[in-house]
Amino acid sequence: MNFREKVFLNDALNEFIPDFSYLVVPLSKYSDQDLVEKGDELSLIMLVDKLKSTADFQNLKEIPGNYFENIGKNSPESVLKLIGKIISVLLLKLNIPKEEVADFTDQIERRNFAMLFENFEAYDVQETRRISKAEGKAESVLELLEDLGEIPEELKKKIMSQRDMETLKKWHKMAARAESLGKFEQAIEELATGKDTK
Repeated sequence: MNFREKVFLNDALNEFIPDFSYLVVPLSKYSDQDLVEKGDELSLIMLVDKLKSTADFQNLKEIPGNYFENIGKNSPESVLKLIGKIISVLLLKLNIPKEEVADFTDQIERRNFAMLFENFEAYDVQETRRISKAEGKAESVLELLEDLGEIPEELKKKIMSQRDMETLKKWHKMAARAESLGKFEQAIEELATGKDTK
């Protein structure tokens, strides 16, 4: 946990190495309420870091409006920019359109935290549509594979749980060309391990 210990030849370079230790903060030990009570910018970043899906945004609806209002009023501009960047990275991972992410970040920098609540339902709708589209593509992969025989349950689950559209498109082409279920499984395994060159 000490920075100096991570530096190569730290004994020889000792006097030139900053001496500090990292502090690990286990987010799971803090409830949303614990973080809200702190009422500072770091607590907001920690709240955002706990969000793993668009559904998790609903948890922020329970947070009192004055919490966001106080952070919006009292935070330096540089900190608001940092918060905006952190939230934009999260939203991009959730496949929110870039234009909406940019608008979201802009609103935060303008200290308009109220709009955090205005977009939750829209994000949920978009995530639902994305999942629905992926499920439709996965089902079309299964339809092609059914012509090759009875699909093992484990393979069905693997296909139906895939959410990346680019991967599903490749699997769809592979299913159309596959001579057997075994060859299809081998092809998707090679794709996953980077051996596929097509």
